[in-house]
Formats: sequence, structure tokens, C-alpha cells
Amino acid sequence: MLCSLIHCLYQDFLGVVDEEAAAAVGNQAVHYDPDPVVPAAPLSQPPQQQPAQPEPSPLRVPPPNAPLKFHLLTHDEHRGYLIAIGADQIDLLNRIVTGTGLHSADASTICKFITVDAKSRRPTNLTRKSFKSAMQRIFAHTFKTLSTAVPSSTQMELSEFTDRIFISFDREKQQKVNAIELACGFTVLCSGRKSDKLEHLFEMLDQDNDSLVSRGDITKFLQSFLTVLTCVSSSLSYLDGTPCGNDSKAASKAAMAGAEWAASQVFHTLKPRRDKICFDDFADWYTKGGYQNIPWLELLDLKKWCSHR
Repeated sequence: MLCSLIHCLYQDFLGVVDEEAAAAVGNQAVHYDPDPVVPAAPLSQPPQQQPAQPEPSPLRVPPPNAPLKFHLLTHDEHRGYLIAIGADQIDLLNRIVTGTGLHSADASTICKFITVDAKSRRPTNLTRKSFKSAMQRIFAHTFKTLSTAVPSSTQMELSEFTDRIFISFDREKQQKVNAIELACGFTVLCSGRKSDKLEHLFEMLDQDNDSLVSRGDITKFLQSFLTVLTCVSSSLSYLDGTPCGNDSKAASKAAMAGAEWAASQVFHTLKPRRDKICFDDFADWYTKGGYQNIPWLELLDLKKWCSHR
């Protein structure tokens, strides 16, 4: 897995990170991916950050059998979290996405399977029953791409995993989840580069078709992404090492706080006049230094950390 991961981290991006930015991220860090949708640009000045915040740490290539760790900064007194995704969890996720064909599924198609039952509702919620129907549509579609039948062991792991996803997104414990948020989070598990997924998510969140999204929309997407990551995490602690619990409530709190902090960095730097931004605004912010603030966004590209092993 490491060979594949290292190959993806150092060979799979099309732009060139300038020496200053590369040094800032670190020789062993996961590089940001300035692909054609998110054009590379020299880092002319450091990103603006809110006062009294620690420097975000870059993602590190883990040694064999070691967890993938990243910092999730927040506005809280403890200033953020340390999240670890263990090698066993990465193996499990890899078995699920490859064994079911999900890793080769187009993100926009999967999102449609999730939101089709919610289009006539406001707010767009899925009950547990409609959630299961969405999962059946998704995997009926992905199973068709496989050359062999899905083993019963993989189907059992898949069932347990999707149950965990539902619980993680059911933040109010009302036996329902927001379809748009679930679709945003589920894109992590699909094929596609980070920038392609981001562009699709901007289009999905643009409810009034003005090509702009609000700070709340950005927070919603980032929270959904982090919800999936914390769902597969092995441990969660405060930055000072103090345990904070690893249940769904603690994970939900961390995902929300991290998303709010990240969205604040975007809007604090860009200062949009209408308090809305377009995809190109976000792309420009990210490639000009935002990747140093939220390096965990690189995990949106599944092959960078959960490729074939």
C-alpha cells in the first residue's frame, strides 16, 4: 500500500510546487494537487490566519502498519484535534470500496442515487428506510462493474459500515439524515480527483443557480467530508494529547468545529463582497496557501491514502 501511496503522493499531480511552499509543507508531506481545474500558482505571501492559532501540520506518509494522522484546527480553547486513521481501518475501507466497486464509481452518479428520494422534500432528509433504499441503488449499480460476486464477508462489512455512516450523519438522533450532506460526504468513497469532486460539490450546493455558495454551504460540505473521515478514524484526541472520547457525539463535534474553522479561513482571506464565493475563488485560495491551512482536504482523493493494497 505504501508504494502505491507514495507513488500517488509524488507522481499524481500535474503542477509543480515551488521550493518555498514545498519546504513549508515538508519533504514527507502529502502534496496538494494543482490539477487543471485548480491551477497551480506561486505562493507569493503566507495565508492569513485568525490570531492565536497553531500552525496546521502537513499530512505525513505513515510507515508500515502506522496510522494516518492529521491535525484538525478549531476555534475552541483546546485549539483543535489530532485524528488518527489506523492501518486496520484503512485496510477495511479499502476492502469495502474495492470489493464493492465503489472506488470506480463516478461521484456525481452516486450523489444522484442518494438525493433522488429527497428532491421533493424540504428539508431534504432521508429516513433510515430511504437511506437503505439509496444504499441499495448505489451498490446495485457498482456491483454490476465487478467480474466476480461480492463475498459474504465483504457484504457484512459493507452493512456495518453503512450503518455507521447513518449514525454519524444522524447528529440529532432523530433517525434521519440530510441527503445533501450525506451525498457530499459519500463522494470521498468514489473515484475522481479532488478538484473534480470539489467542482461537482459546488454545483450541488448552488441551490439558486448563481454559481455561488455561502459560508454555510462551505461549512456544510467540509463538515460532511470530515464526518466520513472521523467515522473511519481509530482515535480522536485534543491537540495536547488529552482524550476527548471517540463516540459519534465527540466525532460530530470535532467535524463541525473543524469545518467552521476552515470556512472562516476561506472567507477571512477572500473577504467576498456578497459573502458568497464561486468554485474558482475557493480553488485560488487553496492553491495560494489554503492547502497549508487544511491539508486534510487532500484525502478527498481516495487513491492518495486508500488505494489498492
